[in-house]
Amino acid sequence: MICDDKRINIKQGSIYKLPYRDNYFDFVICSEILEHLSDDKKALLEVERVLKPSGFLIITVPNYNFPFLWDPLNWILMRFFNTHINKDLWWLAGIWADHERLYTTDEIINVVKKHFKILEMRQFISWCWPFSHFLLYGIGKNLVENLGFSQFSRFNFKKKSSSSLLAKLIALPTDFLDKKLQNINSTNIAIVAKKIQ
Repeated sequence: MICDDKRINIKQGSIYKLPYRDNYFDFVICSEILEHLSDDKKALLEVERVLKPSGFLIITVPNYNFPFLWDPLNWILMRFFNTHINKDLWWLAGIWADHERLYTTDEIINVVKKHFKILEMRQFISWCWPFSHFLLYGIGKNLVENLGFSQFSRFNFKKKSSSSLLAKLIALPTDFLDKKLQNINSTNIAIVAKKIQ
């Protein structure tokens, strides 16, 4: 991953052993990470370690109660057959691609509240095009990683990238309908929390 902005220092490391001293950060974003880990609780302990007292944490995770249109195949399998497509079939797995788990709101709250004070929780992206996750992950990931379409990579830091246009098109239903039509399901859960001193 390359970034030309000299103000940004990108480091790679294990979330179970972050390359920073205790109480280093005022603010940590842990977005779309916990669901990929074998031990989400251990990872949060490490995030807690590197956060300063009263430091803030933002977490986003995929919602177990995702909308039907986001991934119709897994939605049906989960609700009627208590199963889902294996995470290792990433091109077909939909919302389960490379995921160890999805979270209900109660599950993520219980994991986070052991070490952090939860200040706010929101669910977002309720309306979408059919099979959005498959389009983004199954097809999109394949285009970027295997066919060289680097302009669509989420790690493409160029100012005018094709991925931003694609993201705007994918987001049209939620941008338009989320405020007009209430839906109890969402694709993601976000939490803002504060380290307990």
